[in-house]
Amino acid sequence: MTTVAFFHCEDYAPARLDPIVRECLSLRAFPRGGRVLVKPNMLAARAPEKCVTTHPAVVDAVCRALLDLGCRPVIGDSPGIEPFALVAKASGIGEVGARLGVPVQELGRSTLCPPAPGRVNRRLELSADALEADAVVSLPKMKTHCQMQLSLAVKNLFGTVVGTRKAHWHYDV
Repeated sequence: MTTVAFFHCEDYAPARLDPIVRECLSLRAFPRGGRVLVKPNMLAARAPEKCVTTHPAVVDAVCRALLDLGCRPVIGDSPGIEPFALVAKASGIGEVGARLGVPVQELGRSTLCPPAPGRVNRRLELSADALEADAVVSLPKMKTHCQMQLSLAVKNLFGTVVGTRKAHWHYDV
């Protein structure tokens, strides 16, 4: 069963954000010592105030809470537009990882997934790092764009499709 949590927070101040994040994370058990992929939306190299990527304060709060739970968080994504290192720096997410000692890595190692029952001739490669994680915390950026009326957690998982292959999957449904 997948747990989805949606809470409102007035701003990104840790005093407001931290209790909400901890309440969200309390809705499911995380394996102590387990590797948890923290999957923000790292679409493009834009500053947090441009509202394109997950705000670094959210990534920070989630990683700190996971560390307190005894987990081994790893921040990862496969940006669809610009190089990972550039996106990590511009978005502020790279700095969060450096400050907390949490790895920030591109999801670049892919593995072939077997086709779902009833699907024919489908080749789906996903990030091996995402599939090997003990848990995944998807941290989408709530937004709209030309292909979707609303983009949230499921759409955010497109970042587990390695490299530019995700552009093809936007149109191949």
